[in-house]
Formats: sequence, C-alpha cells, structure tokens
Amino acid sequence: MEVDIRGILPQTLIDYPGNVSTIIFTGGCNMRCPFCHNFELATEPEKFEKIPEQQVLDYLDERKKFIDGVVITGGEPTLWMPALKGFIERIRERTGLLVKLDSNGLNPNALKELFPVIDYIAMDVKAPEKHYSEATGVPIDMSKIRESIRLIMGSGVEYEFRTTVVPAFIPQDEFADVVSLVEGAEKYCLQQYNAVKKEGPLSKAYEPKVLRQFEEIAKKKVKKTCIRGI
Repeated sequence: MEVDIRGILPQTLIDYPGNVSTIIFTGGCNMRCPFCHNFELATEPEKFEKIPEQQVLDYLDERKKFIDGVVITGGEPTLWMPALKGFIERIRERTGLLVKLDSNGLNPNALKELFPVIDYIAMDVKAPEKHYSEATGVPIDMSKIRESIRLIMGSGVEYEFRTTVVPAFIPQDEFADVVSLVEGAEKYCLQQYNAVKKEGPLSKAYEPKVLRQFEEIAKKKVKKTCIRGI
C-alpha cells in the first residue's frame, strides 16, 4: 500500500514555523468537521489526481536546495499507516529534509510509531470536550484525543497544539475548557476562523479582540502562545 497523495503545494513560508517547506496533501479523513477548508479532499479524495510516492520523492529531491522541510497534512495522514512511516523514512534518506506532520490526534498508536521519523508535529484541538463530536461531525472517543496529547507532550519531538476558533463550537465562556485539554504544553496557537458559510452559525467568526482575550486565558495554562490569521 502507498500513501494516498492527492496534492502538492511547492512552497509555504508559514506552515512549518521557521522553515520554508513543501506541503504534501493526503486524501481521506476520519473526521467530518463542518468548518473544514479541505472538505472535498477529506471526504472525496478521488476528485483529485493521485500522485505516486516515487513522483513526490523525485520532486522533493529536485527542490531540496530551495526548501528546508516537508509538511504532511490532509485529510488525516495517519490513515495511511504503516505506509506513511516508510514514506517519511524515504523522504529523509533521499533528501535530508525536515518533516512536519499535521494530525487530528485520533490515532495515538500511529503517532507513537511516527515520533522517531518526524521533526515536528501539530495536532488540532477542535473544541471543548462536550462539543468535540459536534465539531468533528463524528462520535469521538475522547480517551484517544487525551492519549495523543499526552504522548505528544512526552515525545521529545518539537510540537504545537492549535485550535481554529469557531464560535459555533467554542462558546466564549467555554474557551478555558479547550485549553485545559493541553494544560502544560510547550506551545498552543489560536487560529482565526474563516467562514465556510454565508449564513447560519458557521458564517460567524470572533473579532480579533476576542482571540486576544482567549490568548490571555491560554497564557495561564501553557508556556508559549500565538495567534494566526488576524
């Protein structure tokens, strides 16, 4: 089995902190977040041309002098274990590039296997626990989310947790409950929500001043914070 690769973005300056990187998009996801900006990639990856692993490796080999790293995102990349681990190993062996993984944290066993071959991991923390299934569009076993958080914090791999702050799933008076899930973390980032709908609950985003208020709450529970998108 190969990793289901459905897209490549040649260069980004913002997706891997401190590094110029190429993004590799995998198809499919085990969540159905209604605010997802890659919803078709997650739910109907067959709409996008599949790119063979060897073609991606050749492409990265050609670009390795111009970039520092690779971001593997989706969808949810861990769906493609164990092939994903082998693919990352080949990237590292052939190019020497740094590898960052984006994950929703629903597969802690996969993350544990991947820590030895990645340099950075970003895990999305979607909502307060009581709204998690609503925010992800599927029933969620929160023990898996908490286990992934625990494993990441103890992995020795550079990491961040991040939350796209969607008002429909994160009421203002419940934001502290989100941060409580990652209390003690090295880095936690708030991301401004860009509305995916023109009407209804998903058409609303918080004002930047609210995100700054949320950041002040987060600073009391984590070591480093940031806000993106405002």
